[in-house]
Amino acid sequence: MKPVTVHINKTVAVLSEQRKTVLQFLLSALFIGVGIWFFYHERSELSKVTAELSGAISLLVGAGIAVTLMYIFTHSFMYRSAFAALDEKITFKAGLNLFLKRNFISVFLPAGGVSSLAFFTDEIEKSGISKTKIHFASSLYGFVGIVSVVIIAIPVFVYGFVTRNVSGDEWIALLTVVLLLAVLYLLFRNITGKGYVYKLLKKYFPTIEVYVSDIDNGLIKWKRLLGCLAYSLLIEVWGILHLYIAARALGVNISLLACASGYIIAVVFMVISPFMRGLGAVEFSLGFVLTRFGFTMVEAISITTLYRFFEFWLPLLAGLL
Repeated sequence: MKPVTVHINKTVAVLSEQRKTVLQFLLSALFIGVGIWFFYHERSELSKVTAELSGAISLLVGAGIAVTLMYIFTHSFMYRSAFAALDEKITFKAGLNLFLKRNFISVFLPAGGVSSLAFFTDEIEKSGISKTKIHFASSLYGFVGIVSVVIIAIPVFVYGFVTRNVSGDEWIALLTVVLLLAVLYLLFRNITGKGYVYKLLKKYFPTIEVYVSDIDNGLIKWKRLLGCLAYSLLIEVWGILHLYIAARALGVNISLLACASGYIIAVVFMVISPFMRGLGAVEFSLGFVLTRFGFTMVEAISITTLYRFFEFWLPLLAGLL
């Protein structure tokens, strides 16, 4: 009976792998279809980017592209730090691929910034890291990303409020992100304390027990997680610098406060937006914030368009490649 059982198990494994391949193909086809529709739908914005670039200072545009490369590379280092916090190692290339691919599909997924963290685990699994740890490290990466936004945002908003450059609506957006962070923390405490949420999740996702066991056994290396936070804060710096370069490339003088406030508002709206990484909402909110700092509507739209080219379109195209 043993040879027959082995044969059946192999057959089941092959069928399972074939089903996985078919599902991946269908999902890829869906993404490509949505991607084609997306680029067609946003063709007017792409044409505006081209028009703005033609009048920008080429040297500063080159500097903006260089910062985009640093922005992408820092995300790779941030992923490596998230895995290092679990005492696992991934290569720079693996972290780079993980960010570019997930960043690309996040545009086409509901709540893409979070839901994309579940994709593209195969390459890292081949290096011997379990899928559970990959998802755990990805969760740390996403959580730290929100924490860094709040760390940068609070002093910027307070200063902006004192100088009357931040409105009530923008405070509501920030408070929404802080609330989201608080909810995530409370969920973490409930799960690690094996409370009601833990029992509910364990019923439907038994692997949650492995997460909690790893935490109880001191798996998380907190000092390395601080390194992940440092990279995340550096990413925020790149974003503020992007906005400054975009303005200067178009011959517009801009203050550091305006850059920091505009960037944080853009990121906050991107975080709370459930679709297409805040496309539309980010442009509107950033343009509105810039007009509050005394820029004309034309200047605000021009700066926003070039900034989004650096921060959104270039990483998106890199992910497509």
